[in-house]
Amino acid sequence: MSYFVCTNCEHESDIFGRGGGEKMAADLNIPFFGRIPIYQPIREGSDTGVPLMVSEPESPAARAFMTAAERVAAQVSIASYNRPTIPLTVVR
Repeated sequence: MSYFVCTNCEHESDIFGRGGGEKMAADLNIPFFGRIPIYQPIREGSDTGVPLMVSEPESPAARAFMTAAERVAAQVSIASYNRPTIPLTVVR
């Protein structure tokens, strides 16, 4: 979680500062996947079992999750392309 989003006006407040995750990723030479907001509907959806991607797919928080997921998927794809494949044996 990185910033707070008001549920009424969607204003973003950097209550913990800004840029710490990006700096740490750069210092560790690893990809930064994104900033996920502190957003009450994330907690509510977790409590009720309805993910934000279902309840509010166009919300800024859902877009932040999607962006992070796309970046993770890209890195997994790159990592799997750079590694030798595991030979598979069909067992009948």
